[in-house]
Amino acid sequence: NNPAALLETHTGRCGEWANCFVLCCRAMGYTTRWIHDLTDHVWAEYYSEQLQRWVHLDPCENAFDTPKMYESGWGKQLTYVFAHSCEETVEVTQRYTSKWPELQSRRMLASETWVQQLIQSTNATVFGRLSETQRRIVQDRQARERIELAQQEGQLQPGEQLPRQTGDLQWRQQRGEMGKE
Repeated sequence: NNPAALLETHTGRCGEWANCFVLCCRAMGYTTRWIHDLTDHVWAEYYSEQLQRWVHLDPCENAFDTPKMYESGWGKQLTYVFAHSCEETVEVTQRYTSKWPELQSRRMLASETWVQQLIQSTNATVFGRLSETQRRIVQDRQARERIELAQQEGQLQPGEQLPRQTGDLQWRQQRGEMGKE
């Protein structure tokens, strides 16, 4: 999980590449989050000032703004998806599903209340280290994001219907990430 070693060896899995990608994005000044899906994948999001929203980026799949690809293209049975940055932790599962009621039935790891309390507790600690200006920026983004996540319906984009592109074929088949055959 060392981004410097990854840049030397050019060998790694999604977690290492996502770490490296987020590191490079942040080094270039982009507001970036590391996204962790509890069904075993990692990618990134960056905040687009122009679009006024978080944009999905998967450096392993060369994917841009195709958040539903994991569910609709790969066939993943998502449960929880968390976004982490230096400024916040957010539960963003709704961005990555078009089947929210079905997905909710798989969320058995913890109560929704407990998950939200954990996130609030984590954010309270992090917010304590932010300046008032930074805190206001993050809170404004969170307010816009809550509205966006509540409205996550609509047509799938063509890129969201592709099966997983990277990794050995047998490995992808074993993981069930080849989509609808």
